[in-house]
Parts: sequence; C-alpha cells; structure tokens
Amino acid sequence: MLISLFIAASVQATQPDFTRDIAPMLERCCVSCHTKGGPGAYLFTTAGEVKRVARTALVVLESRTMPPWAPVEGVMRVAPKPTAAEIEAFRAWVDAGTPVAQESQALQIPARSSDAPVVASWRIAEGWTIDAEERRVMRSFQQPVGRRDAGAGAAARMLVGGWRARFDTPALVSTMLLTSGDAALAQRLDESDASIGFKLTGDLATMPAGALAGVGVDGVFALPAGFALEMRTDDALVAECHADGRGKREAASCTLEALAPVLTAAPALRIIRPLIVSTQGSARATTDAARTAFEMPPLAAPLDLAAIVLRPGPDAVRVALEAIAPDGNITVLARVERYDIHIDRPYTVDPVHHLARGTRLRLTVDALNEILATRATPQAVLLVSAALNGEIGTSATKNAQVDATTTTAPAPMGALTRAWIDQSVIVANTGLRATNPVPSAVFRETMGYDAEPRTGPSDAAGMTWFEAIALANELSRRDGLRPAYKLEFAQFDGSRLIGAVVSGIDANGWRLPTDAQWTITAKDAPAQRNGAIWNWVFDENTDATRVLRGGSWADPVSARGIDARSSVAPSTRMELFGARFVRVAP
Repeated sequence: MLISLFIAASVQATQPDFTRDIAPMLERCCVSCHTKGGPGAYLFTTAGEVKRVARTALVVLESRTMPPWAPVEGVMRVAPKPTAAEIEAFRAWVDAGTPVAQESQALQIPARSSDAPVVASWRIAEGWTIDAEERRVMRSFQQPVGRRDAGAGAAARMLVGGWRARFDTPALVSTMLLTSGDAALAQRLDESDASIGFKLTGDLATMPAGALAGVGVDGVFALPAGFALEMRTDDALVAECHADGRGKREAASCTLEALAPVLTAAPALRIIRPLIVSTQGSARATTDAARTAFEMPPLAAPLDLAAIVLRPGPDAVRVALEAIAPDGNITVLARVERYDIHIDRPYTVDPVHHLARGTRLRLTVDALNEILATRATPQAVLLVSAALNGEIGTSATKNAQVDATTTTAPAPMGALTRAWIDQSVIVANTGLRATNPVPSAVFRETMGYDAEPRTGPSDAAGMTWFEAIALANELSRRDGLRPAYKLEFAQFDGSRLIGAVVSGIDANGWRLPTDAQWTITAKDAPAQRNGAIWNWVFDENTDATRVLRGGSWADPVSARGIDARSSVAPSTRMELFGARFVRVAP
C-alpha cells in the first residue's frame, strides 16, 4: 500500500501541472496580449481557453513566432520570453492531453499602468482593407498633424511621449512606423496613387519612416520618462503600415493617439531626434555573399539612446546593430537572429543607453540570398538626445590620430600643387586668400591616390568631406603652415581618411570656407567659385550631413550659382563634390 502511494505521488509530481508549470509562463509572457481587447488571436484568460488552442499555441511557441521573439540580445526593453524549459513543459502538458483541474480557472492579467493623456488623435488608413490571401502588404497614409481632436488652437509644435493605436481589427496590422514632414510632399505622394494611401515607404525627404518611432502588433509605444518626440503642427504625419491577410477580408484602419510625455523632476523635456545608420553616409561598407555590413563615422558628440527602429528591408533574415566604443569594446544594441517585419516593432531603451563621443555604429544585415542583398537598402533609426552627463570615453582608438597638427616632417610640395596655390587670390574686404577648386592632378600629387574618376567636363577632383579635411591639413603642412584641423577617432582605409571627429583650431593653415565665407568669396569671383563642381564647406546641416555650395556641371543652369545649396553625408564620394580652400591672408 505504501509503495503504491509513493509511486502515485511520484507520477503526480512529474506530470505537468497547469497551475504549477503552465500558468506562470502564460501570465508572464502571453496574457497581456491574449486578453479581451488585446491583439492576440486567442484569449488566454482561463485554463479552458488555453486548453482549446494548446496545440496551435505549441506550434507558435516552438517556432519562436510568438511572443514577439525578434531581439535575442540588445539594450532595448522587450517583452518577456518563455525559456526553453518552459516550452518543453508546455509540450509535455500538450502530450499529456492538456490536463486542467478546472477549465474556469482564471489566469492573472497583469495590471496596466495608467494611460498617459491623449494630446491628439487621427484616423489612419480609413477604408483600407486586407484581402484574405494578401501577404507582406505595405502602404503609407498621411494626415495633417494639426488636425487636433482636443480642440485647442494649433501650436507651433507638438510634443509626444508615446503612441497608442486602437486598431479596428486587432492584430491585423503588425507594424506601423511613423514620421512627419513636408505636408505638400506628403499630399503629392498621396495624390499620385489612385488607391487609398500610397505604395511607398513612409519616408519624407530626409525624415525616414520610424523617425517618430511607431507601434507593433500590440499598438503601444512609450519613450522613457522625461523624453519627447517633436512634430510641427503644420507638417503631415505619415504612417507606414505592414499587414498580412488572415483568411478573410478585414479592415486595417485604426485610431492613432499621440500620448503626452511623462514628466520627471528635470526642468525640461529632452527632445528626441533621429540618427540614421545606413549605407548612405557610411564610412566603410562590405558585402560578403548575402551579408551587408556598414559602419558609420564616429559620433562627434555624446548621445543618449532612447529607442531603436530597425529597417533592414523585407528580405532580411538576420540583423545586428552594434556600437563600437572609442576603446574598441563592442556593445550589441540589437540582434535579431530570425528577422520578420511582421513581428518587429520600435523598441524602447529604458534606461537610456549612453553612446560616447567617438563611438562608431555598425549595422550588419543578412538577406535571403546574394541577389536580394545587392538590392537592399537597410537602415536603422536611432532615436537619440544630447547626453546630459558630460563627456566620457574620449580616448582615441588604436586607429586614431589624436592631434593631426603633430606629424613628421612633411613631404615637399609638388610642382602642380605649387602652381595651383600660386593662383589663389586675396578676396577684397575679407582678409582671406582663396583657391580655385582642387584639380584632380593636384589631389593625386598631394594625397598619393586618385580622386573620384571623372566623366564630365570639369577637371576638379571629386572627394568626400573627410578627404577635403585631410587634404587641407596636408596642403598646410607642405606649405609651411600650421594645419587648421584636429582629428580624433580617425578611421582610415589604407591612406584615405574615411571618418573622424573634426574640430577647427586657431591656425594659419588652409581650411574649408564656412557657408558664409563661401558666399562672400563667390560674390568676389563667381566665374571661378561656382557652377563647375559642388564645393564642400565646413558647416553642418545636421549632425549627419555637411553643406555643399554652388552646384555643378551636371545640374540645370538654373540650379547652379551663388544661391545653390545642398547637404549630404560627409563620407559621400562623387565626382560632383569637390573643394576649394581659404586661409587668413598674411
């Protein structure tokens, strides 16, 4: 009798028990979405509801489809995930016939934090439907930002601390990426497509989709307390929506609510801006079979990272976003081993992650195959704010030239270069001596390698902004002058400077003109100063782009001249982007 009782007790202890083995995992990882009004396809509020869909749930768990598994490593805040042991216990429970003591047993629904006040709302994708068999559907929709349901007069700007999308059909739209920008451009994009919305990514000029974060399948996103996104009320709000058909035609519209920022004891909110990591503007890019990797120039100022939006493209299968610190240490910001846009979302980083000055950001994306990799334009949008805790980590990497003003004895100046410098002129009433655009032959003679190959009529050298900085310093050294730029955290590809934190110093050497200096010198000699090739100037347009002036031979005549102005990433190398230099006249 005692032996029988012992055996019975042992069997009972080893058999999966719903209350002991299954319910805790569901309550931690699943119930918040699989509840009434949530985005989950099935309800998990009682043991009986779980029992009825247990085999389907097991397939989803073992395939790592749900709960949203996307990042396996990173600094972001993500939903809890079942452990391998918990999934094995769920399988054992299913194999045992899904025993439950009482089907009415209720699972504990996590308490929700109080909702932030709604500052504005819009109807998005009104009238848009997803057919039963549609797959990988993407459309973008625009609405005026200034359309406020709250009724108050339109302000110059709107501050947003988070988003909530109330979908008409829960879980149909899996991802919504948001941005705002030029209302006229958004309207033209909308009108160019006869259907509802427009079949383009939601980018607006330099503002990418995701610049204002967005929502995942659960319809919610919140920045850390004390941070806010900013929109102008005369702009357009654009929502890029992704969905899949689910066996019947369903409405994909929603009400999108902008939530007020969560205040802290700090005197002011910290405004978020987007920092784009992409092939455009990268300092170094490599492709190996189906893998593409690119690295951005070092950050010129310390930043705090508050959110991450991954945009590797629809054919991506693996994504890794990394931060390479000035000392060479690598931090994984986000790593997704099995990427799928339909289970992806913007990710909050709370507490914020500090990116030191000199940090380089690297994005690596694996596509389905080599052909798709060549077509991809992957990017990541980092939502950042200027760091508050001062400068840390300013030591240079082993690849850095900490002070470019100190060097060994300079090489002698070449004959072509001397003749070109001797053609420089003193610009009246400025105290500046200015050169003509750098010819390709002078670039080759001074730098030891060729400028961008020429196809047009100009003999001016095409170069990046970083190459222009390096050339100015080298010209100064060979001309017996003190170089005008200090380089920190420098990156080189052979002898070519591909990235650095650049700061001007008080010196008598050659330098790029400022935007204002370029205008003054162009007025003095417009025939020589503009129209042949765009000229880099020192000024930033944003922290990721540098200003170009003057236009080029490839532009319409009406787009050239003293008023022509543009901006691109400083690592952009084209035959149309060149440089001329100025220095204080002796």
